[in-house]
Amino acid sequence: VIVGDALPLPRTTYSAGDLVTVEFWSDNPTVNHGEVSNFLSVERQVEGSWVPIATDADWETKISWRDNGRAAGLIAQVLWQTPKDIAVGTYRLKHLGRLAAPDAAGSFEVISPSIEIR
Repeated sequence: VIVGDALPLPRTTYSAGDLVTVEFWSDNPTVNHGEVSNFLSVERQVEGSWVPIATDADWETKISWRDNGRAAGLIAQVLWQTPKDIAVGTYRLKHLGRLAAPDAAGSFEVISPSIEIR
């Protein structure tokens, strides 16, 4: 298990209005908090590029952390309530953060597998 790994998705196909849940191995969100502008991003694939459509500043997204029951690391749960008028397409969720261990200082970014909105 490595900080930044995505846990398996419960499903990969959703409809407009569905709640998407993605979990990632994460680290303490209070470490160097000022160096992270946001902890999550929702992106849509448009003509081969990924375009951000929401962040943790948007009402339809939420992120929370919980202990994983092991000695190190946390699990970040990202929730995205898809809008009822969302465009059909391919999306992904991204989790960003800072590493807490002094010997592993730096940032991390992890991307979920793609999901389809149909």
